[in-house]
Amino acid sequence: MVEEERGGDGRGRCFFFQAEDGIRDRLVTGVQTCALPIFADDEFHITKAISMKLVRAGYDVTIVHNGAVALTAISETNPSLLITDFQMPILDGLELIRALRTQPETRTLPVILLTAKGFELNEEQLKLELGIHSVVAKPFSPR
Repeated sequence: MVEEERGGDGRGRCFFFQAEDGIRDRLVTGVQTCALPIFADDEFHITKAISMKLVRAGYDVTIVHNGAVALTAISETNPSLLITDFQMPILDGLELIRALRTQPETRTLPVILLTAKGFELNEEQLKLELGIHSVVAKPFSPR
């Protein structure tokens, strides 16, 4: 479960991960301020629906439409969460996550991976290999 609380610096919200064993860890380790979430997806209707929900909830979300731009945005903004689609042009979601895991600054960045229902991904394997926190199948309700 991902929870949040308002950041003290006005830049956004902090995200927390509630593990199955009940341990609550701040997802931004070693960072004094709360950074912004980044949402990477190449489907306009998905980015519009999700970004509207996040903005209404008080988040200042950065939207990007491919993995290469996401990689650049992450290095420039130091986000506290990445929500990324699996299938994207230039750099897909798994390639993006693998690139992030090679860098000390982003090795522990929390990630939620979105995927089409037709793609069978082994969620447990992805969690172990790439540190993905959750896999969400599309279509889904943005409620």
